[in-house]
Amino acid sequence: MHKILTLDTATRTGWASGYVTETPTYGAFKCPRTGDLETDLVTFKNWFIQKLDEEDPDFVAWESPLMGQGKESKIRWLIGLVTVVGVECKERGILIGETAIQTIKVFATKNQYAQKIEMIEAMRLFGYDLEDYEDDEADTLALWHHTFFKQFPELYAKRFASHQLEQDFKLI
Repeated sequence: MHKILTLDTATRTGWASGYVTETPTYGAFKCPRTGDLETDLVTFKNWFIQKLDEEDPDFVAWESPLMGQGKESKIRWLIGLVTVVGVECKERGILIGETAIQTIKVFATKNQYAQKIEMIEAMRLFGYDLEDYEDDEADTLALWHHTFFKQFPELYAKRFASHQLEQDFKLI
């Protein structure tokens, strides 16, 4: 059966992983920042390789990094993270995808400007026991559901047919 791993890459990277027939597991990895970009990316890469080995996904998706008006060092960090993910997956022959945060927010809340707590509350409706500070986990769980929906719409509809938000997801 299909297994999906999703990531909200940042210094605190949220992740969710699971077969489409099961409830995904989720968590976060806090990558220590030393001030040396390449050293920090190696630390992230080592964590990610271990996560790939543990989860053995068929599909990996990540939230597009927000560039905005950030410092050059932050932009390089965020691009570096998703580059590590993409390269490692390609080397293993794992299918990959990227989704904008606004798309994920609309999918989960019908509001592209949803605040962190709104994303957490939306995922609580699916039964996830999230704390108010677990926004990275909420984002990546929403991405997991979005990826499942986009990759396997018939399976998603069967699995979540009774869920109150399922009808709204058909619009995305």
